[in-house]
Amino acid sequence: MMVSLTSIIFMVAITLLGLNGQWTRLTRQQISLDRCVGKEALALKKNIHQIEFLNSRINELRALMLAAPTPAILTTLRTALHGVFIAQEAALLKWRLKAIHWLSPTFCSSTLSAALPYPTLFYRRPPADVLGPKALLHPAPSTPKLKLSRSTQNRKSGALVWQSTQSPALNSDKETWNARWYDENPLPFRWTGTL
Repeated sequence: MMVSLTSIIFMVAITLLGLNGQWTRLTRQQISLDRCVGKEALALKKNIHQIEFLNSRINELRALMLAAPTPAILTTLRTALHGVFIAQEAALLKWRLKAIHWLSPTFCSSTLSAALPYPTLFYRRPPADVLGPKALLHPAPSTPKLKLSRSTQNRKSGALVWQSTQSPALNSDKETWNARWYDENPLPFRWTGTL
C-alpha cells in the first residue's frame, strides 16, 4: 500500500510540475506579446503626435510667410518650411516602413506571431502652392481608431490608439492621442488598463 501511495503522489507531483511549466511558458509568451504591442502602440501614438506637431508648425510658417515684411525674411521662412516639411515626410515614411516591418512573423520576438495589418495613414497632403508645401489634412471629419493586434497559436494581444474628443487649445503642444489595451473578446479576468 505504501509503494502505490508513494507512486501516486510522485505521479501527481510530476503532472503538477508539467502544468506549472506549461503555464509559465504561456505566461511568458503573453507578457512578451503584450510588451511588444504596448511598445508599438506608444510608438505609434508618439509618431502621430510628431506628425501633428509638425503640421501646426507648417501652418504657422505659412501664416508668417504671408506677413513677411522683406524678401530676406520670406526666404528664411521658406527654408524653414521646407525643413519642417522634410521632417514630416520622414515621420510619414517611418510609419510606412513600420507597417511593412510589423507584418514580419518575428517582429515581437523569436516566437512566430501573426499580425493584423498596421493601421494605414489617414492623412493626405494637398498640392503645394506659391508659398510651398501645405499641411496634411484629415480625409474624414472624425479620426479613426487605430488597432494593433498580434497573436501566436494560443496567445493574443491588442492595443487601440485614438484621438481624444476634447479639442486642445490653439497652438497647444498637449498630446491629444490615447492608447490602451484592446481585446475583441475580453475575458472577465483580463486587465485592460491604459498604456
